[in-house]
Amino acid sequence: MGSGGIAPYGLTDFHPDEGATERVVPANASHRCVPADSSRFGRTAAHRVCALDGFHTLITDTPFPAELHTALSRAGTGVITA
Repeated sequence: MGSGGIAPYGLTDFHPDEGATERVVPANASHRCVPADSSRFGRTAAHRVCALDGFHTLITDTPFPAELHTALSRAGTGVITA
């Protein structure tokens, strides 16, 4: 799954077609990962994809803001910093 933005309330996307696909494809996945570099943190796009508990693992490049860390922990979402 990709994302135009990731915030404490969930993932969003700028393109309605991509957002629609990102809502359907995960239903067929056994493990859902979201790659999101630090430019996505706190960014909000027009189309909601899912809440933070809608995927299992966030893969990112740098540590993220405390508010997002807390929200991911509450959602049970794992984080890999590469």
